[in-house]
Amino acid sequence: MLQKANKQLLCKITFWVNGLCVLFFINALMTDMFGVRNTISRSTTDSMLLSTTNSNSSSATNKRSAKDSKPSLAVDARSPTDTKPSLTKNVRAPTDAQSPTDTKHSLATDTFSRRNKTTHIAFLKVHKAGSTTIQNMLFRFGMKHHLNIILPFSNNQLKTKAKEMPITAGQHNDIFALHTTYNKDFFDSLLPADYVNIGIVREPLSRMISAAYYHRDVYQVKYLRQVPRANFIHNLVNYPEKYDRVIFSQTRNTMARDFGFSAKWEQTDEKTIKKYLDELNSQFLFVMIMEKIDESLVFLRRLLNWSLADILYLKTNEHKHAPVILNKTEQAKLRRTSSFDFDIYEYFTKIFNEKINGVSPDFWEEVTYFKELIQGVSKFCHDPKNLEAEGKLLEVKPTKWDNSFHVSSSDCKWMSMKELPFIEKLRNRHRRRHNLK
Repeated sequence: MLQKANKQLLCKITFWVNGLCVLFFINALMTDMFGVRNTISRSTTDSMLLSTTNSNSSSATNKRSAKDSKPSLAVDARSPTDTKPSLTKNVRAPTDAQSPTDTKHSLATDTFSRRNKTTHIAFLKVHKAGSTTIQNMLFRFGMKHHLNIILPFSNNQLKTKAKEMPITAGQHNDIFALHTTYNKDFFDSLLPADYVNIGIVREPLSRMISAAYYHRDVYQVKYLRQVPRANFIHNLVNYPEKYDRVIFSQTRNTMARDFGFSAKWEQTDEKTIKKYLDELNSQFLFVMIMEKIDESLVFLRRLLNWSLADILYLKTNEHKHAPVILNKTEQAKLRRTSSFDFDIYEYFTKIFNEKINGVSPDFWEEVTYFKELIQGVSKFCHDPKNLEAEGKLLEVKPTKWDNSFHVSSSDCKWMSMKELPFIEKLRNRHRRRHNLK
């Protein structure tokens, strides 16, 4: 009986040992395949974004063997001493020491080895069309990759080369993202021959309403202050001959002015308008749609061969105002007085839809993921505890579109920085890089 009991006990022990071995094997297999170790998925966002941690907590992960080529969940796979970006197209090696501003800028260091990133870019910063958010993204990209960003001596616009801050002889500019009026010859004079143009447009009615409140309240624009505050937008739309007489203003055909339309053209001259729009389309790599900003950025990321870390953003330069609803008669009147803007918006919306209609389902999967990612970044960056704590990180897991990266509290401050202070910091960086007084 004792011998039989011993045999039964031995069989049970063998069974449990074999079971544990199987579990350890499955766990190891999951780790090797997906870089996941003891992680529980609680929701869509939780499976994508890990909980925030202090940078010290990842020190053990940083000590991985150099032979381990698989990415960690949130640690840069490059050597800590390797500060040069992995770029080959349009990029010159930095000729100056990294500035203190660059050192502080650690935005979303990614582990995905991308070559041939497009780095010579002109962005047409259209007024009140989400363009400050895109400008901020381009400024951060330029800092991250040690690029020369075109800057004016003062203010936040550039319309002549005489106002441009000079760079060291033998170098070239890389990024242009200031308010200006589009002119191909002017843009060609600023950047290397292989630069690309990108732009953005916004639904004209919502753009006009936003611009009217913004320029009245923030910049105290004279003609807008003369419009009665009661029924402000309605008065502006219904009585343009009294309050908004010129063909180009902050609230009338603004996008057309920024894109280089001529005030001499008749708004009913469909042939001239169509010809110019076709020219713009041939000269711009891509024109984003503000109402489809996430789809636009994912598509742009693929065009420029950028990483997801490069297109992160927080909404900036928003100006809250009371909602406004125009009746059909008012909408028709606005369409007549600002028909150039409607022509531009409808033209590039059609082009945009044509471009994304042929994309694979993978594109839409990435857009869904990116929307969730932006929500996670926004939540992290708007938590005061994360901004106050040093070394606080939001760790982002690897996906089929990108490897792991992290966002720091410092990144949040750069993403939320207003345009004028950001440009001033860039001017200081520019002076150090090019030995300017």
